[in-house]
Amino acid sequence: MSDEGAKKEASKLKRILIVVGILGALLILLARPMLFMYFRWKIKPGKPFAETTAPKAPDYSQSSSWAALPDHKDYADATPANVSSQPENKRRADTFFIYPTTYMSGKSWNADINEKTSKTRVDTLVMKHQASAFNACCKVYAPRYRQATLYFAMGFEPDGKKALELAYSDVVRAFKYYLKHWNKGRPFIIAGHSQGSIHGLRLIEEHVAKNPTLRKQLIAAYFPGNPIHKDKFKRSLAPLTVCKEPTTTHCLISWHTLGKDGDVEKYNRLKKFYPPNTYEDVKGRDHICVNPITWKAEDPNGPLQKHLGAIQYHRGDKSIPEPIASTVSGGCVKRAMRVTEVRLKGFDRMLFGPGDYHIYDYNLFYMNIRKNALERTNAYFAKYNKKKTTPPTKRPPTSAPKQ
Repeated sequence: MSDEGAKKEASKLKRILIVVGILGALLILLARPMLFMYFRWKIKPGKPFAETTAPKAPDYSQSSSWAALPDHKDYADATPANVSSQPENKRRADTFFIYPTTYMSGKSWNADINEKTSKTRVDTLVMKHQASAFNACCKVYAPRYRQATLYFAMGFEPDGKKALELAYSDVVRAFKYYLKHWNKGRPFIIAGHSQGSIHGLRLIEEHVAKNPTLRKQLIAAYFPGNPIHKDKFKRSLAPLTVCKEPTTTHCLISWHTLGKDGDVEKYNRLKKFYPPNTYEDVKGRDHICVNPITWKAEDPNGPLQKHLGAIQYHRGDKSIPEPIASTVSGGCVKRAMRVTEVRLKGFDRMLFGPGDYHIYDYNLFYMNIRKNALERTNAYFAKYNKKKTTPPTKRPPTSAPKQ
């Protein structure tokens, strides 16, 4: 082949490679939206809410209607390797924990509490890696409820609202049962994540904030994964406040864990409940951020040195892996907890888009949450001249949670 022919072939090959490269880039750009559209279609219930039969309501007098209870062996009893556990009879406060969405099906608008897949996720993923963070300070109560399917978050349709309302009605009944039969005047934390935080926030607005007795019993609320808009503190949460410092009590905490360029505004796409009975468009409204490394409101600096340990998801009966400290840094910037560094593998599954650590809101800061819940509880006891809850010097023998 002549030199001129070789040049033509090289030029042709170059054009082909450019075209292939462009097509490849387009496929990559289109892949995520196409996968999202397919997933959205797959989990959309096939019938309107009004044409479906709601799952049987949980009976909260039955232990089977609870994912976690004191004196029961469950996944909320788990502790990370080499981390001391507090005996239940030494925990003088309670945590009422509301789990996030684990039902990702189009079979119904709300999950039956015994639906196998979502129930397993509640136990092995949520109770073990989220609710267990509160077993140093508190006895943990976590009701099973007819959670709304994940589709409710894909766009605020009237049927999605109805599914949330049904789920919330279970949470309210469970909370009232807990207060009547088990609380006995003990101080408590209310905690949740994502959909659980939505229900927990409304629970406080409607049943705690305006009740002097319950308001005094509330140590704090931990609601990552759902925005708490600042106007709520004047409209529906007063006199409760933002938790501005690590030992502030009678207050609320929220954060969204994102990367530098993660989109926080998407969490404002859903209309939000405002008492007495309205849902408002909250696009562009400012919401709080409490830094889960320093526990200071709107703190932009959470250094590696103050990060006490992250835990990776680990299914099964085995203990939670040992936390790894000084691996995460970040701060409250542009309405989100933006991590600037994650020196740990296993936190790169972004189910809700690039730079969105939503499913790791607890895992990344697990030991900071565990320590702060205990410190805040002790601050509450000190405030009211009650005996402090202190961690044991030695770890007592523990049994692995049952499946």
